Amino acid sequence: MILLLCFLGSISFAQEINTLKERAEQGHADAQAYLGYCYDVGKGVTQDYAKAAYWYRKGADQGDISSLSALSRFYQQGKGVPQSSEVAAYWQQKAIDSGHRGLQLFLGEDIQQYNDSVKLDYKKKAE
Repeated sequence: MILLLCFLGSISFAQEINTLKERAEQGHADAQAYLGYCYDVGKGVTQDYAKAAYWYRKGADQGDISSLSALSRFYQQGKGVPQSSEVAAYWQQKAIDSGHRGLQLFLGEDIQQYNDSVKLDYKKKAE
């Protein structure tokens, strides 16, 4: 019985992933961010940092806070994208510029670190 419930649960989650992918492909920033997260941690899909970065970028391009922050982290760590403190700082600055106060406090120390080592060019568009 437990095996059957686990199997039925996996079908349901697989359907949820398919629905999530459809919404992400239709341009819903929240779905893009969550799909990026799923690929980031391997939730319901095979872990794939390049796909995670792709979906985080889609969400970040629309100003999604969690996507902006995650994409910055990916560039800082070189996860699924070429490592670049400059590009990481660009995305992190965009996250801070969004005006989300909680995120501003959370990211403040990292921005201080970037500012110490990287001259930010706010007009330069990241790759």
